Amino acid sequence: MEPYVLGPIQPALTPSSSRPIEQIATRAPSVAGQIALAAGHLCGRGAAAGINFGIPLIGRPRQARLSRPTIGRDRLVPQSRWSKRFVHILFVCTGNICRSPTAERLAAAYAAQAGIQQLQLSSAGTRAVIGHAMHPEAAQVLETYGGDPSDFVARQLTPRIVSGADLVLTMTRAQRDIVLEQVPRQLRRTFTLAETSKLVTAHGAKDVADLAALRPSLPSDHQLDIADPIGLDSEFFSAVGAQIAEFLPSVLRLVSSPTAPTVD
Repeated sequence: MEPYVLGPIQPALTPSSSRPIEQIATRAPSVAGQIALAAGHLCGRGAAAGINFGIPLIGRPRQARLSRPTIGRDRLVPQSRWSKRFVHILFVCTGNICRSPTAERLAAAYAAQAGIQQLQLSSAGTRAVIGHAMHPEAAQVLETYGGDPSDFVARQLTPRIVSGADLVLTMTRAQRDIVLEQVPRQLRRTFTLAETSKLVTAHGAKDVADLAALRPSLPSDHQLDIADPIGLDSEFFSAVGAQIAEFLPSVLRLVSSPTAPTVD
């Protein structure tokens, strides 16, 4: 199968859907009765060594390399004491060669540094450049924060992939809407990366159920999006990497709770 080639990407932030999230999630009549209503940038550059997990980082970020088993495209961290099952986080962007693989591989590195285990990490794209490695600029930024871009292969988002995740984190609100159009029942598990971080740090979310309950407290604005760096300069790639590095620690804190995967 020929790889899907991305069309022209605008340098502006990806626009969000004008429809309320409840409307996106209730488009499929067969599941409408099962969907609970729920509504719902840090800019600048973060130094990887200064990010606060609530747990001290071990070693320097550039030295962080994981020795971990793999299952297909998913990266795993070995078993732990806090959970009897893996928590699966799926990161989603457009092409699956820049933002979402950066989040996937950087989360794996940070989780290993912080001692967070029993974690399954993967990514996919809404218009994936199927079969491609990470974009060279994104891979370089990832390595500066201690992530490993090796052996990455982009893949297309599918309903099956979405359904297998405990938490789906998109880079923009528009991508969040696409996920929910595919699998409406994942409404209470699907958020942007930015809104998840804000709900943990500013609103005290302790688990995934809290994210869904607290989402209406967030404004629906552009600061919940992480812009696509494709076609832009290395400085923009660095800024996007810094945003992702800033948001991930609070997400990892959330999923390290024993109750984090639970959503009724």
